[in-house]
This record gives sequence, structure tokens and C-alpha cells, in this order.
Amino acid sequence: MATKKKQHYVPRFYLKNFSWEDRNTINIFNIKGLKNISNGNLYNQCYGNNFYGKDIKVEDALGLIEGATASIINQILTTKSIPGFASEEHCTLIAFVVFQHSRTKYAAIKFNQMADRFAKLVLRHEGSVDKSVLDKVTISFNNAPHLLVGSAGEMIPLVYDLRCKLIVNKSMYNFITSDNPVVLYNQYMHQSKYGSALGLASEGLQIFLPLTSKVMLLFYDSNVYRVGSSASQICEIYSKPEVIKLNELQWLNALENIYYSKTMPGDEIDRQASRLVPLRSGELISLDEINLASSNPDQKKLLFHSQEPRINVLLKPSFIKIKRIKARILCNSRAVNVRDPYLVEMYKKFQEEVKSKRYKPSQFLEYVINNLGGKCSAL
Repeated sequence: MATKKKQHYVPRFYLKNFSWEDRNTINIFNIKGLKNISNGNLYNQCYGNNFYGKDIKVEDALGLIEGATASIINQILTTKSIPGFASEEHCTLIAFVVFQHSRTKYAAIKFNQMADRFAKLVLRHEGSVDKSVLDKVTISFNNAPHLLVGSAGEMIPLVYDLRCKLIVNKSMYNFITSDNPVVLYNQYMHQSKYGSALGLASEGLQIFLPLTSKVMLLFYDSNVYRVGSSASQICEIYSKPEVIKLNELQWLNALENIYYSKTMPGDEIDRQASRLVPLRSGELISLDEINLASSNPDQKKLLFHSQEPRINVLLKPSFIKIKRIKARILCNSRAVNVRDPYLVEMYKKFQEEVKSKRYKPSQFLEYVINNLGGKCSAL
């Protein structure tokens, strides 16, 4: 019986949309080696042996989501239309995007970086372990991908309120993708001094995912952005510089590899690499400690603040406008807000219901419908 040892963290069905002919080959740019690889073996991309563990329950569950999503994406590409808001297909697509963001090698490394830094900060303040010893060890989880997938499943309801549109590339230049293809961005809060504002419930959140070399999926906060025409699900772009700017998201979000189709010239990829690889952040996560005032001088109160480094791209697509009522607010004058406080509060209450076994984790929409008080913008 097959053991499913070779576990992909970016699905093959997804990468095949950037391949050609027998759909088993793909062009690769390896970032560390600054090397172009033509006609690479698609099956050997984005996997790890027992990446989610020897227990294949996670692998099987992800396979079910992939199967459902592959059918939805195929329909999107065929019809150039997206599922209706809050439909079963819309929710499946959101679930796929959230899982994909959390299931990669990039996500696992970032999670373990956080665990290492947090544990060492705590141990240093406790004074229970010598600093010289801490500097020689790395603290991490062996099952980080498994833990992240479980956590992602619980977080999906926080993005049910995001709207969705297709970006259709009509230029002669192609979209690219990577081994970490789901990109979280926040155009509205990009220059805020309070943080990256990339939490799933953050006001102004945008999620970009290329589907092919000519089609990209965009989820966005409709209270902040006006995307294209309200009468259309599609935003067509004709400008090569605009496509290049969107591709920068992949260059700066990738871990090891960029993937691109046969029709993208390799020398163009080399030019992009020479410009963008030096801009990549070496840090996947930042963790700062903040000393808080305490009424007891013998006690120290510490607050640890973590955030993902901002992607070093100032993105201003022609088809995305910040609504006037939001543009008047100076982002650097306030802390990050959540998009829908009522939705977040319902989510917290729902988690208690799940713990009490009155609802299953997959029944959030049913819970919302049963308790809707007219305040939640998600439905």
C-alpha cells in the first residue's frame, strides 16, 4: 500500500497551470543559486518526505480540499467568472487559500523562527538558562507543518467576508508564481508605523494568488478598496510594468524557487532576479519585546510583539482604489483595526461553541446564520 511519503506543500494541480505540453515540466529560477532551470520536473517541486508527518490524515484532508478546489479553479479559468459571494464554492476557495498560505515550507520555517526567538527571550528573562548555552541551540517543533494546518483550519472563518475578483493579464508579459504563492498584502496600511497589518482579520487586507500566467485571483477588503468596475468580476490589465509590479510580490514572498511558463523569456527572469533578489528580507518574522510600567518595582511586565516583515513593494495597481472615506484617515496615526469587529467577536464565541461540541469546526456559517443580528458584513 502506498504510504504517501512524498507530500507536496504546493499542489501539483496548481503548478501544472504554469507548465505545458505533458504538464509535467516547468521552468524554475532557484533564488539561492541564481540559476535558471528549463524544463524542470514538476513532480519534484515543493515537497518533503513526510512533510506533514507519517500519519497521512493531514495529507488526505488536504487532498480532498485540493480536489474540490481544482474543479472550481478549472471552472473559473474556463468561464472567466468567480463563484458567488458566500456560496459553497466561494468558501471552498477561501479555505484553500488560507490552507495554502499556512502549509508551505516557508510557513514552517517562519513558525519555528518565532518559536525559537520567543522561547529564548522568555528563558533569558527568567535567567534559568545561561545565555551562552541558548546561543548554541535552536528551539523548534518537529511537526510545525502539521500544527500550522490545524491552526489554519480554525482561522478560515475570519476571511469569509473578503470579496473576490479576477485579474486578467492582457499584456505580452506573464504572471509568475513561487513555492510560497499566496501573498498577503495591505496597500492601505503599507506605510503604517504600527506593523505590517497582515493578520487575517486586519482592515485593508489583500490576498493575491496567480492561477495561471494570465489570470490572478484577488481577495480584498471591500470596505477599504474599490476594485475595478462594480458591474464586473474581472479587472483586465494591459500594462507590462503593472504585471511586473504584481510579479514582485512573488519574488519577495518566495522561499527558494520562482516558477514560470515556457513563454516567459529566461533572460527577462534573470533581469528581474538581479533587481529583486537583493531586496528580499532575510527575516521571515520579527519579534520585539516591550517593557511595560508596573506598580511593583520588583516585577517586570513584558509584552512580546511579533509581525511579518512587510514585502518591500509599493503596490498601486490602476484597478485598485482606496475609498475616499478611508483615504482621509492617516494610517500612521492609529493602530491596526480589524475589518469587522462583530465577525471577530462571533468567531471567538463560535470557538467556545466548538469546544463545547455544540458545533463542528466546519459549521461557522451555520452558526452565523443562527445568530445573525444584522451587524456582520460577512454575509
